[in-house]
Amino acid sequence: MSEPYSVMARFRLPPTALKEYLAAPARPTSCWSDWADMCGHEDATGQGGGMPFSLHGEMDFDCVDRWLSEGDHRSHLNALVESAELPSLARFHYSEDGFVTVANLTVATECFRNPLWFLATVRGAADHVDRAGGLAVIRNYLWGGPESRYTMAVLRLEPGRSRFLHPTADAYAYSDAVRQADAAFSAGFGSQGEGVPPGDEGGCAS
Repeated sequence: MSEPYSVMARFRLPPTALKEYLAAPARPTSCWSDWADMCGHEDATGQGGGMPFSLHGEMDFDCVDRWLSEGDHRSHLNALVESAELPSLARFHYSEDGFVTVANLTVATECFRNPLWFLATVRGAADHVDRAGGLAVIRNYLWGGPESRYTMAVLRLEPGRSRFLHPTADAYAYSDAVRQADAAFSAGFGSQGEGVPPGDEGGCAS
């Protein structure tokens, strides 16, 4: 089994928008045509052009679309959190100021299925975020030391759209997103499912 990736998303949804997002059905990966814009960055080498999409290897879009065809965003977020190797390695949190944080330190990497699943689920929030928007990061945080860490993708959420950031063309925003992700990863998660979305007593559970 390959070493897992760590994933984190943080985006702002007012209470009503959160309920709408959680209840909305997930959409297939084909709803977005820019997957080839995904670009990574290796910390130690700092490649000028970033790591191209092709280095992600084979991606199983068909399998991910089968997963996404069943359930709403609430059920998919719940499943993503529950897929962690230990409950303490993942969380869903909704803060008083309206920020959703979803993180899992141990996402399986085979055929990039689980990272694609995570990104597609998060991209659905773009239809509901306010002007503050949000971000998502896929990183080898857990198993890579400071000298060998790399980032596989940084996604920016904006009202009505989402787009992948480039490590050089969007250098400041890209680096800031990675810093936010690393801060979330290093802070520790405590208990799974911390924070309960308004009106949903079971957190993000279905």
